Amino acid sequence: LDINIANKFFEKISSDYDDTESFYFYLGFIINHIDSFQEKYHTEIANKLIDIGDPNELCENLGKFKGVNRIEIAKKLVDKGQEESIIKNIENFKGINETDIVNNYVNNSIDNKDEIPHGLLEALPALKNLDTNIANKLLDIEEDMAVIDNLKSFNGLTQNYLADKLIELGRGYQVIDNPEKFNELSHSEIANKLINGGQVECLLQTLAAYHGKIENLDLAIANKLIDLKKDDSVVRSFHSFVKLDSSTINKLINLGHITDIAYYFSNDDDYPFEIPLDSSVAMNLISHGEASAVMANPRHYFKDLK
Repeated sequence: LDINIANKFFEKISSDYDDTESFYFYLGFIINHIDSFQEKYHTEIANKLIDIGDPNELCENLGKFKGVNRIEIAKKLVDKGQEESIIKNIENFKGINETDIVNNYVNNSIDNKDEIPHGLLEALPALKNLDTNIANKLLDIEEDMAVIDNLKSFNGLTQNYLADKLIELGRGYQVIDNPEKFNELSHSEIANKLINGGQVECLLQTLAAYHGKIENLDLAIANKLIDLKKDDSVVRSFHSFVKLDSSTINKLINLGHITDIAYYFSNDDDYPFEIPLDSSVAMNLISHGEASAVMANPRHYFKDLK
């Protein structure tokens, strides 16, 4: 078929522009039968599809068009402010500078319209080398998981930076609730960031709802929480920490957690402390009326006990 047949269809599309059903019928007919048109007309037909104002159908089916310069098509779409159609179908635009296109799209979409760029969110897994400025803009509109789930799409964006940024924005719960997404950071490093960033409550809530997500918190975290008068949370979450040492246990005994500590010396399967402990722990328990806990197995639990 020659271009005159295609033009007849475009005339019909233009005349039926307000008739949605008719519009998409003729539009779909051209795209679905593009192989019936001579290849030399494919570029002209593609440009007309852009001009009628619905380029998404073209972008979805660009692979059907032969001999089309995809970079030129992308440029025309950008000129018409249709970056979203490119981004949604980025796999059909190999060879274009996707970073510039996405930057332009995000700047216009967020800054001017103050709306979430859904096309970008759908395309993020397929995009690479995006500027960190785009990640920051998405965080500004609270699209945290879009950034967390697609960290590798952003050039130079590290887990460490993202964790700090989310905590700075007051959304540290996104870090502590998704530690597997921040696996370059130890759980202790995450906890320390939350404490130093004034979001200790995020940590405490996660510890209270123990589900195995946060484990092996080091002694420094336990002692920081104790110093912040959050010792109850440490006692309720012993198994989220490494084995507690004698110094930390003595602190907890002196803060009144005597029964909580004594309990574990007769429940060996759940024992959360170092073995052996310093004899000072035994003496402390005895002085607080828990001699029976010490006598349960003194040689096993304590060293240098005379």
